[in-house]
Amino acid sequence: MTSENIIRAAEHEAVESDMKFRHGCIIYDKHGIVIAAGHNRRLTYNGRARFHPFHRIMVKSVHAEIAALIRAAAPWHCGFRDMKIYVHRLGGGNSKPCDGCFSVMLHMGIRPQNIDWSGKDRIEESQYGRVA
Repeated sequence: MTSENIIRAAEHEAVESDMKFRHGCIIYDKHGIVIAAGHNRRLTYNGRARFHPFHRIMVKSVHAEIAALIRAAAPWHCGFRDMKIYVHRLGGGNSKPCDGCFSVMLHMGIRPQNIDWSGKDRIEESQYGRVA
């Protein structure tokens, strides 16, 4: 897939979001093959926010990056070292991953230079350098 196709795939995923700011995320390999996609969404259980067992806080939503990583985790037990990730905000605007999501991606083995996100008018550069 070309970078344009990755962006379109992320936009298509963001459309599925039920949040005010709709984000889509695509995880793909070095050949451009999409491994998983996710979007931010409300996380409820019987109409109420769910309790996060590890952090002991109420979780009201799941970020697009985490949703995609959860979908991709099962088939990729070998890790995400060579995977790339792109996050897109529908309608423009910055979609830079939060510090928490960035940490999870690094912990999962995704290299910092393989993390990219949308900006207002163009794909921005990662704080670690341009992502190809």
